[in-house]
Amino acid sequence: MNAKGEEPIQVLCNQCQRPTHHDVVASYRQDGDADGGEIWWSDTYRIVRCRGCDSVSIQTAYRHSEELDPETGEMEVATRTYPPRLAGVRQMGSEVFAWLPYDLWRIHDEVVKAFHSEAPILATVGLRAIIEGVCRDKGATGRNLQSKIKQLVADGVLPQQHADFLDLHRQFGNAAVHDLQAPGDSELLALFEIVEQLLKATYEIPYKARLLRRRRDQAAADS
Repeated sequence: MNAKGEEPIQVLCNQCQRPTHHDVVASYRQDGDADGGEIWWSDTYRIVRCRGCDSVSIQTAYRHSEELDPETGEMEVATRTYPPRLAGVRQMGSEVFAWLPYDLWRIHDEVVKAFHSEAPILATVGLRAIIEGVCRDKGATGRNLQSKIKQLVADGVLPQQHADFLDLHRQFGNAAVHDLQAPGDSELLALFEIVEQLLKATYEIPYKARLLRRRRDQAAADS
């Protein structure tokens, strides 16, 4: 149910991973002005609840009479949502402990928090740390990350195409670590997806394949 006088709004939901209708549970507006009211501003704070999953967030909307869209001339509205969000990025539940080493899960969890805290450089560095962690866990050696990625291919852990993606990822990681260059949101999401696929290819899929073999062998033994 919406607060009195409020209509549902569209908000990107962290849990549903897409824009959904949110009910405005409560709202508060704070206004201010200067020069006898010729210049004014307002802050609106809303507590919103997703109609899909019931998760609760806080959204702020800021308006200023002097901040106009240069193309349309209409007043711009700056909105922020807490916790911050980026579509496609979510934490892994405890069920992944069955196939993912704890240290890698912990780094992944910190990376997601960096994403949602709008800390792109920290998130990119964290993603690079996950790749380093996979190389260490799989016994890949070398004087740098590039040579370790090549070793993963030589050992049959990764196909060459995936290694090429990781090498591109490494270049973005170098820019974040050495030059303090932050990737854009779309680039950051692509980097995140590459690492997610790395974890699936090296841990989740082999784990599920072992389960299938075990069940097949058990069924054969019982027949």
